[in-house]
Amino acid sequence: MMALGSSCHDPKGATKANFKSAIQTALDKRPSCLSIALPAEPRGMLDGRPKADPQLDAPVAAGLATKNLVMMQNSGWTLNGGPKQIQGTHYDFSAEGRKYAAHPEHSGLMINTATLCYGTPEVIEIVRYSEPGNLMGQTMTNVVYNTALKSVPSWAKDKELSDQFPELRKLPTQDHPQESHIDLVLMNDGWRVASSLF
Repeated sequence: MMALGSSCHDPKGATKANFKSAIQTALDKRPSCLSIALPAEPRGMLDGRPKADPQLDAPVAAGLATKNLVMMQNSGWTLNGGPKQIQGTHYDFSAEGRKYAAHPEHSGLMINTATLCYGTPEVIEIVRYSEPGNLMGQTMTNVVYNTALKSVPSWAKDKELSDQFPELRKLPTQDHPQESHIDLVLMNDGWRVASSLF
């Protein structure tokens, strides 16, 4: 005979479904992002041509940033004084790039740095977990899980970008997921990610 209430979901149960939900709730707040720092000030030219910088030019080629010729203050010194202004190049994020800008709490701390998000990890499988046990007065378990990125924009697969930003080279997919592990702690309302990073 089935016990009364046994068909009801127990959020405190040590189940794969509960662990998946707890991990996904945390991951939804931590999208996978790329930190791109563009110079706040214009850069000088080299022999009358813009200086080549692959890590700056890759976002431009991908449509995430712009590179424009501007006049800038001449900070150099010449025997005859030289011109007060010279040509330079100015980088900025494009309207397309700003679509992927993260919320302030995820943004870089450097001047003119944008954290551009290219997908949210989705838990596709709970591989295994340790038997929940007591640690410093709390019930905890270590969970091994697989994730794949969802809603990945086309620019994240751009070869020029991935050449400069290694984290883009192996994006986890359903066919090739990324395995990770994390500690969960049992609270009064169910399981939560224990790490201070979430």
